[in-house]
Amino acid sequence: VNYTYDKDGNLKKTKSTLKTNNETTVKEETYNKNGKVAKQTAQTTTKSGNKILKSNSKKEYEYNSDGSLKTVTAKGKDKTGKPFSSETEYENNKMSSFHSKSYVRGALVETFTDSSSAAGLPSKKITYGPDGKTPQEVIENSFDSDGILCAQKITDASGNVITHDYSKVDGNFEIGNQQSRGDCYLLATINALRETSQGHEMLQKTVTESVDENGKKVYTITFPGAKSARESLINGEDSKIGALPADKVHIQESYTITEDELKEALKQQGKKYSVGDRDVVLLELGFEKYRQDVKQTVIDNHIDANKTKFVAGVSIASSGLTSDDALSGGQPADAMFILTGIKSENQYLRNGTPPTCYINSDMSMTVCNDGSTSVVAASAKSGSVVEDGGMTKNVDTLLDKLEQDCKDGKLDDYAATACFMVSSQEVNGQVIEGGGHALTITKVTADTVEMTNPWDPAKTVTMSREDFKRSTMNMNILPLNGKPDTKPTQEHTDENTTGNTGNTNNLISQIQQHIQNNTETNTPNYTVPKGKGYTTMIKEALIQQGIPNPTPEQIARAKEQFVAANPDGTVLTYHGKNKANHGNQYLLANAEVYIPKFEV
Repeated sequence: VNYTYDKDGNLKKTKSTLKTNNETTVKEETYNKNGKVAKQTAQTTTKSGNKILKSNSKKEYEYNSDGSLKTVTAKGKDKTGKPFSSETEYENNKMSSFHSKSYVRGALVETFTDSSSAAGLPSKKITYGPDGKTPQEVIENSFDSDGILCAQKITDASGNVITHDYSKVDGNFEIGNQQSRGDCYLLATINALRETSQGHEMLQKTVTESVDENGKKVYTITFPGAKSARESLINGEDSKIGALPADKVHIQESYTITEDELKEALKQQGKKYSVGDRDVVLLELGFEKYRQDVKQTVIDNHIDANKTKFVAGVSIASSGLTSDDALSGGQPADAMFILTGIKSENQYLRNGTPPTCYINSDMSMTVCNDGSTSVVAASAKSGSVVEDGGMTKNVDTLLDKLEQDCKDGKLDDYAATACFMVSSQEVNGQVIEGGGHALTITKVTADTVEMTNPWDPAKTVTMSREDFKRSTMNMNILPLNGKPDTKPTQEHTDENTTGNTGNTNNLISQIQQHIQNNTETNTPNYTVPKGKGYTTMIKEALIQQGIPNPTPEQIARAKEQFVAANPDGTVLTYHGKNKANHGNQYLLANAEVYIPKFEV
């Protein structure tokens, strides 16, 4: 920081430079005769991938005669080059009103905020069309005496009006708009379950209401999958961790949320929790406590992230367990298991990097050609399929299941999510880098896939089936007519929780089942040991074939025969911490495999 003083020694100006790994901000402030900031200018340069983004702002401060702050006006250009402006009024040095105009996902948005909201939510928000003048959507919020959102009125471009009552916990799990917290994986899962009557009933069973001795409401959040996760850790069912002492496994089946806790969370809607339905906020609070307990279990048992990446369905190497934010960063399949106790065994996980999807203000998604389409196309054409659950490389298999379920126009038997690389910003017509994001699948036809985005789940996102296939990172569908599993999903093929998304995989047991169902009658049904590496599985196959002590040469010849019998690609190699990190040796990556009788 550089300081400039006048001839009388009074501070006249400061100039500061702040640098981080990918951003530099240069700020200048000039001061009035009373030593208060009169003007401020700032220029920020940000590196985003191979792009350089620049923004600038200019603020002017006005004071009352007693020296208290009266107004602050600002204008400038954001990182995308779009103009913005704002005016903030103060009373007793506290904000009394805020009016702003800025571009959000390509559309001009005008907001009006006053002191009636404890969370600082706007009383009115107007989103304009391409001309910057015609309102496309007007959202009006109402707040109770505590400043908590209690109702919302939405008017579209045609004058149609939709109203929402957010004044109480009612078991509807209606709307939870994701804001600054990275819990899209959880919100997309809640929305997916709510899409069906069975899933909605499961959500309703998670929340029960009672009254304490002081007459205040108490909410109990019960997670069926958390009970299984706890038992699994105590019983040592994860071989990488071993059995843990019961008193050091802090995971609980149920979590209690008091009325005061809920009220404080609702005062932070838009900052720490979603905006909208109170039932959804209750689940966010319960899930946050669950993940905090997982974190404490990891700490107390000194579980090494180098030995196992996931504990009780939570990545311990990334996401919330490496920061104070326990809720952000996760995987829809794990959230579904904790909420329902049912394991998602119908999953798709792509190899390679998908293209980035640009999300517009109306929630529509455009697949951008960023040079990854050849990788995506090659992955999408991989032909291996497990028809009866498990991991598949053919995304059409899962889409076909959902299409069949949608014959009556909606999903009935499955809760489904999909994850993408998304961005809501573009510079000079080019989309800048995005992060992982989870959406809810609501309907599939022969040609299209319909989804909702946690950013605004009231709007439908429609993609062509081809665009969906070439852009989705992973896909998960939960069979709602299944029975709760007794074990949580502990094995994953990728710890992709960047931007709150991910996937789980229990591939080895599915391979074994496929082997038993598809080998020729004269071929022994070899047991593929769960969790073993590629070499170990080949060795054990030879042992069961009648070779008690296979030599390295015999194992090598067996490998050659195995690869030759599966020409579409059957292995992934571990190379440090790259995206193909699937284990310490080789792992079978093609779900449609078989182990023949090796001639060694």
